[in-house]
Amino acid sequence: MGKKELSTMKWIKILGITLIVMGIASFVGGNYIRSQVDQGKKKVRKAQSGVNAVNSASSSDPALYFFSKAATGPIQSQINEGKKDIVYFQALAKNLDIAGWVMVIVGLTGTIWAFTRGRRG
Repeated sequence: MGKKELSTMKWIKILGITLIVMGIASFVGGNYIRSQVDQGKKKVRKAQSGVNAVNSASSSDPALYFFSKAATGPIQSQINEGKKDIVYFQALAKNLDIAGWVMVIVGLTGTIWAFTRGRRG
């Protein structure tokens, strides 16, 4: 085995280990995002139930219902934005998991291949 091939194997090992570390970091990031999303879901549910309670309590009086809708409208808009953010970050966490798996598998494959190939010579 020539010196050039040994150097290539060394770089493949380094790249493989780097991909494994990046894959693990991707899993950690995805789990963190999921925990934040769970907290956000609880806040959105609580806010939505409050808005629903105000609107249903005032539904018997048309004038009161009009004012409660006007008062809760901006809150409902924020809740809707929060729901959109939840969907976005759930997808991001899922993509981080997929990327993590790909990086770990490619990194392990490359590293194992480089170690076994380097010992044959």
